[in-house]
Amino acid sequence: MAEPPQPDGCGELPACFRRAAALRGRNIAKVLSWAGKTEDAARAARLALAELGEDAECSFILGAEASEFGRWDDAMLHYREALRHEPEDVAIQRALARALRASGQRADLQHDLEPRDSVSAGPTG
Repeated sequence: MAEPPQPDGCGELPACFRRAAALRGRNIAKVLSWAGKTEDAARAARLALAELGEDAECSFILGAEASEFGRWDDAMLHYREALRHEPEDVAIQRALARALRASGQRADLQHDLEPRDSVSAGPTG
């Protein structure tokens, strides 16, 4: 019996489903974040990152959660990761600036916001 056709670009069908579920999880994390449910949003973002590997939006959500609880080192780590993929994103730049200011590391601000080569995070949505 012949194998069923695979969708273009997905390769192994289960991997395609896992990625789709991870993207759905990222979208759930974004909605939870918008609703002010920061801890739930971070939990969903972590689950999505487990499959996606890297994602600017998930990193931003994790930075927001760390900021909310005053974990500035963690917040800066997540915001810097988000900026690595989306260096022109003003919301991420502002969030990193707030975390740097709150942690007393204002001198690092110029360095973190300097233009540099970016890594494509792919389409966001």
